[in-house]
Amino acid sequence: MDNKFWKGKHVVVCGGASFIASHTIAELLKLGVYTTAVDDLSSGKRENLPAHSPLLVGDLRDYGFAKSATRGADIILDFSSVHGGRGFVGTNHDIAISDNLIINANVARASAENGVERIAFSSSGCVYDTRRQMNENVHFQIPETWDNHDTSMYPDGMYGLTKAVHERVLRAYHKDEKMKVAICRFFTVFGARMKENHFILASIAKSFIKTDPFYVWGTGDEVRNFTPVQNTVQGFLLATEKANGEIYNIGLEERITINYALESIWKIMGWRPKDIIYQPDKPVGIRNRVADCTKAREELGWKPTVSFEDGLSETIKWYTSTHDEEMVKYKLEGLLTSR
Repeated sequence: MDNKFWKGKHVVVCGGASFIASHTIAELLKLGVYTTAVDDLSSGKRENLPAHSPLLVGDLRDYGFAKSATRGADIILDFSSVHGGRGFVGTNHDIAISDNLIINANVARASAENGVERIAFSSSGCVYDTRRQMNENVHFQIPETWDNHDTSMYPDGMYGLTKAVHERVLRAYHKDEKMKVAICRFFTVFGARMKENHFILASIAKSFIKTDPFYVWGTGDEVRNFTPVQNTVQGFLLATEKANGEIYNIGLEERITINYALESIWKIMGWRPKDIIYQPDKPVGIRNRVADCTKAREELGWKPTVSFEDGLSETIKWYTSTHDEEMVKYKLEGLLTSR
């Protein structure tokens, strides 16, 4: 990253107490950047942030709050979103998720009216055509051009739809020279401080308390490109520096099946269940999603620095050292489908 670019900037991070955003703030603090986190703490946690990091608590659905929260910022990093794991997005929470349309529109409008120089938006691989991602036996990587023509009309649920809509809103701001805009589509990010409502953390948690039989949603053959959060943060900040109105995929590009991820977790943790029960009737979403990140490599100079295995080891070490086994046993069932 370009230290000169960030020097003297005031960065406001919307949704700043959330998983990926908190890692982004930590990286910016290393660069000496003054950051302010904005969050309603409905999902994010104050303890995710460094003790000395400023936090504004409020609801970005309120335009007045959005206006005051973004005032004085040079750069807005927008992670604000109603979201959760597959157990949340796949179980009748569309009305709640639709609030993202209000939240993101408020942040963009307020930023432009406050004269913010640039805004970066955390989008998702969920914007891509789900019809083309349902066969795990086909080997392909998804380029950004997949959103051309009518394919974006078949995103991954309400969450993917709201992301796709707001991408187009932001690109209009960029085209009309209201703000410089950066957009990154994230792919299956994992790491320390994430919640058990996502597959990697859910599997680590269930292994931590030695759940047996071990239930797996789906068949285990579904393909993802699980991406350690450090790679995501680096790509997002590089895109922010460029802010050219373009969209960039940020993912690890490896075809990793659910079964491979599970075996990797069990190997690192030194434990394996005797009985594994697959549940293909549970919400699993698409069956085959892997990013093509050629554009990010060529235009941003980005490349992953943390491998899947190393990221997994770090995440397991964090989880097992910061969680109590009995408390996890008590709370896990509810955490799996929460925000």
